[in-house]
Amino acid sequence: MTKCIVITGASSGIGQALAISFANSGYDVVAIGQNEINLQKIKSFISNGNVITICADLSEENGIDKVAQNLALQNGVQFLIHCAAISKPYKSLMDILTIELKQIINVNVMTPILLTQKLAPYFDETTRVLFIGSDYVGIDKKIRPYVTGAYGISKSALRVAVEYFRREYDKALIGYLNPGTTDTPMYQSMVTAINQQGIFNHQGQIASPRDIAEFIQGVLEKTCNQDYKFIDWDYREIMHHQLIERSSVRAKL
Repeated sequence: MTKCIVITGASSGIGQALAISFANSGYDVVAIGQNEINLQKIKSFISNGNVITICADLSEENGIDKVAQNLALQNGVQFLIHCAAISKPYKSLMDILTIELKQIINVNVMTPILLTQKLAPYFDETTRVLFIGSDYVGIDKKIRPYVTGAYGISKSALRVAVEYFRREYDKALIGYLNPGTTDTPMYQSMVTAINQQGIFNHQGQIASPRDIAEFIQGVLEKTCNQDYKFIDWDYREIMHHQLIERSSVRAKL
């Protein structure tokens, strides 16, 4: 019996690319997102596997319960990948409204924590849970005044939550991965807002969602438990790609 892969934020960007990649590799995939039209588009890109789509706003009070009620997880969860995130509104902390701040904290912090809780009965010692991070974690990282304060706070809080999961929960393997700058709709909207402030000066590689999905799939499928749990994976780190390649070679011997 096949375990399934659960992916949030599958309406676009990295989440959508992951749903397509895993399905085409023969997995049963549960793709969760807010845009029904975009979710249905996933099925037109797959030639293998099986995709179940669930349209839900996980930040709403009953959103996580709605997902849990619609999941057929009798065989368990192989991978749970938390891709869902929002970066808007692009405001200074002095200007952001209470409802706006709650929304970004709900989506980026509370949802991955609470959904992990809700799906825990379907985990076993081989289940891998992956939290997707950001360059905006910590005060020594990217600071874009008047634009990304709430987003940076939320992703920093998520990073701390990952450490607590790692130390408190041993019924599944907990991982963390920073994709770096990726050409997603969220990135494009953030660039527009930052440019309007005249402070955007990005230099370096901009990866495609497809390339990031391939890297994430390698981390989840090919790495040993020790590496998966204790490395903060980063797409831009050459050593991390080499670890995946060595793991793949060892698995074939």
